[in-house]
Amino acid sequence: MSLFELEETKIRPPSFPLTARINQAITDFYFEHFARKYLAPLGLEARITSTLRDADHNHQVGGAANSAHVHGLAVDFQLFRGGKRLPAAEESKVFKDVVAPNWPGFALDEVKAKNHIHVNLTRQISVSTGITTAAVMGMVAIPIFKRLFTPDKKGGRK
Repeated sequence: MSLFELEETKIRPPSFPLTARINQAITDFYFEHFARKYLAPLGLEARITSTLRDADHNHQVGGAANSAHVHGLAVDFQLFRGGKRLPAAEESKVFKDVVAPNWPGFALDEVKAKNHIHVNLTRQISVSTGITTAAVMGMVAIPIFKRLFTPDKKGGRK
């Protein structure tokens, strides 16, 4: 089993749409920070080619069935310098020397096979996001539920 296949079989994150959007916001934050800290000083610009996908779009583009993109945890990108795309060999070298050792999650050099670099955050982040989202929604829902369904003195609802 390859490293990519191992990553794809880890914890399956919840597919609740709000969780996926929150995950993508977290992933975008990490990616922007990563690009500023590690790529910009080398004169490189990362152009994102794919982030959050719904299951249908993911299937259409040939994504893995359990793709991190469906859960808002992945970014595919290409590297440019001075407005020109880096040659594949140079992009792969940047991946090996800069992206793989410094990305806080899983990274895959797909330049030759799929024309981009793929990175995703660990799927445990999605589980934490899902639990946090459920907790916050519960804290908001309980007072609303109590207000809407508190019985009045005659046994009915207010």
